[in-house]
Amino acid sequence: MGFGLYLMDGNSSNIYKLDAKKRINLTKIDKCFKQLQVVPLFGDMQIELSRYIKTSAHFEENKSRWTCTSISSSPQYNICEQMLQIRDDHMRFISELARYSNSEVGVKISGA
Repeated sequence: MGFGLYLMDGNSSNIYKLDAKKRINLTKIDKCFKQLQVVPLFGDMQIELSRYIKTSAHFEENKSRWTCTSISSSPQYNICEQMLQIRDDHMRFISELARYSNSEVGVKISGA
């Protein structure tokens, strides 16, 4: 939907005029984009749906119509906000792996 809007909003057509003529409903699309902020793009790459709107041709003069572009992305989509927890989990896992590895080496030496 986001890429389709981006393609439709250009020199030859304007999505805001289509909305005025009731051919598309930008309010419903805005609500959908607000609920589902990030979608898979390709493989493990993701994109914010609001990026399509922000880069469209007529966004600047219609900026106030979009609520999905005014909010920042949710922390669940931003890995930088979760780095401390990820680092703690990693350290805990590595410590447990080292302890287990050392105990197995000790068992093999004493059992030989």
